[in-house]
Amino acid sequence: MFWVQLIIAGAASGGILALAGMGIVLTYKATGVFNLAHGAIGVFVAYVLYQLNVGWHVPLPLAAPIAIGLVGPGLGLALERLVFRPLQREGATTIEKLTASLGVLIVLVGIVYAVWTGQTRVGPHLFPVRSFAIGELRLPYDRLAQLALLGVTSVLLWAFFRHTRLGLRMRAVVDSPDLAELVSIDVDRVGRAAWAMGAGLAGLSGVIIASGSLDPYRMSLFMLATFSIAVVARLTSLPLAAASGVLLLGVGRALVEQVNLAPTTVPGSILQSLVAGLPVVVLFGALIIYRHLDVLGETAERLHRLAAARRPSAGRTLGATGIVAAGLILMPAFLSIGALEQAQRFLAFTIIFASIVVATGFSGQITLGQAGFAGVAAWAAVRVANSWHVPVIAAMVAGGLVAALAGLAAGYPAGRRRGLFLALTTLALNMVLYQGILINTVIAGGPSGLQVARPSIAGIRLDGPFAFYYFELALVGLSLLLAHNLRSGAIGRAFGAIRDSELGARSVGVDPRAYKLLIFAASAFLAGIGGILLTQQARVFSSEGQFFPLYSLFWFAAAVVGGITSLGGALLAAFVWVMLDVFVGTSGISQLVIGLAALMIGRLGGRSLIGLAQAGLDRFVSMLGRVAVEARSEQRRRSPAGIEQAAARYVPSALAVRALRGDLALPGSEFPREGEGT
Repeated sequence: MFWVQLIIAGAASGGILALAGMGIVLTYKATGVFNLAHGAIGVFVAYVLYQLNVGWHVPLPLAAPIAIGLVGPGLGLALERLVFRPLQREGATTIEKLTASLGVLIVLVGIVYAVWTGQTRVGPHLFPVRSFAIGELRLPYDRLAQLALLGVTSVLLWAFFRHTRLGLRMRAVVDSPDLAELVSIDVDRVGRAAWAMGAGLAGLSGVIIASGSLDPYRMSLFMLATFSIAVVARLTSLPLAAASGVLLLGVGRALVEQVNLAPTTVPGSILQSLVAGLPVVVLFGALIIYRHLDVLGETAERLHRLAAARRPSAGRTLGATGIVAAGLILMPAFLSIGALEQAQRFLAFTIIFASIVVATGFSGQITLGQAGFAGVAAWAAVRVANSWHVPVIAAMVAGGLVAALAGLAAGYPAGRRRGLFLALTTLALNMVLYQGILINTVIAGGPSGLQVARPSIAGIRLDGPFAFYYFELALVGLSLLLAHNLRSGAIGRAFGAIRDSELGARSVGVDPRAYKLLIFAASAFLAGIGGILLTQQARVFSSEGQFFPLYSLFWFAAAVVGGITSLGGALLAAFVWVMLDVFVGTSGISQLVIGLAALMIGRLGGRSLIGLAQAGLDRFVSMLGRVAVEARSEQRRRSPAGIEQAAARYVPSALAVRALRGDLALPGSEFPREGEGT
């Protein structure tokens, strides 16, 4: 009886994850968008239900249908119409689609924090938390209701796709969107239905997961685990998604937990880590096993759409570099101590965002693992410095090399992966590093609390705010120089060839696998240096507060919005990400700007902030040029020579005077001379 209860409880928990995974698969099948904000939609709907039921005392039988049946699908319809339909019409790349979904994630999490302050709250239970007995077997009502809900949902979806006209049209769109349009199937209607159903499933699963406890970041990370279900289902099979959720993440996890509680020779902390990271293990294992996924709409990444309108001239680039460098050097003189601390974070994020530009912008390799690389490097550096008493500078180099090794681990599977498949692989590695190292009590010693020392050079401690700022600024210059050298010369041409066409790169003798290993190692090394600087700025290592896996998604969106193909875009993105709050004086404005810009990337034609800034600068310079030309023209008209020229144009010639006086008959004139009659 005990094992029956265990299996039922595990299957019910896995069934809720299966519902969330089915929502991801459903949206992706019909629209080609892998919705990274699926968990955030569930979190938002759960907080709406909390507000209706707990805040406004709306009865749960009325509040639940409003939140799950209206708010969730309504949010999906709004996202399809305002965000993702423009992307579809523009023929958006995978990077643009992922960025837009990340914009949704950032905005929804920001709204949750702004309205409900992000504090953990006690949410309402959708099903009664009671049980009944059948002999010695005790069965909880809520678990059975969850299983029944999964079964009913699965049957309804099967009937919808098999026996309804809209379901058949949706299957046709999934199989061949171009052919579906040729036979007059309304693709937009199919997309609306898919987004409404997917968001509805996200809201339903979010409400059930949040029963009893509401925490936005924890729920979002928990919902990230549903990505493993979608991947196991190969992004297309709803029945496989349901089965994998129930069996792998439900029953399998329950059995592993039971082994953890039983006497064993395996250390309990290792089993606890395995239980906590089982969804991550499933996701990473599925990505390694599958040589390819059924990826929809994958084409060559047109990264130039995310770049500036045109590459500026060398002279303008040199001038802009000089102005920015002078501004960064003089910035501390105009900042308070508190603002200067934020400026130190800004410099650290500049290096992290530059690492994303190196991987994605230079070679087209989507990376969602920068928080893992940065966290592993910071952890290694502080361990080497504190335990082995190595100088901080040497420990920083060691930490960067550890991150480079992690980058090689990401680059190896990237040899045969691209686009969405590669993005999911790096995200899975990010969560593996977080679960397996950064919060593992055996390896890392816990999530936080390690004191971090700042470096010293030639006996001079760089501990003060100004000294540490200029130390960071020097590292920013070296990092940007390293990144620039990776883009220029033969290496840069090889990266460009791989980004445009791996087959074409092979035809000219470029080995994509070797160059991918190089680019991931370099990108991870730069991210590691940035992560080390973040911990030195805070003087403490905290994996949860500084290197939470969700932050990788935020950082990627910020880098794309800033300008994914430009190192100047990385600098601008870091400035907006950190310093905008300082200058505006309101916390959260920076994330709001990044999120809204990511949401609008389809309507902006893929233009980045640095692209828009360059276009605005070009228009301003053009306007100044026109004003200068008009001013010079006016000045010439007012000069003595100009006045004489103008007067000469208006003085009649002698011939004209004679004609006016009647001394000369013009050709064809019908007027007689004076005295010849009328």
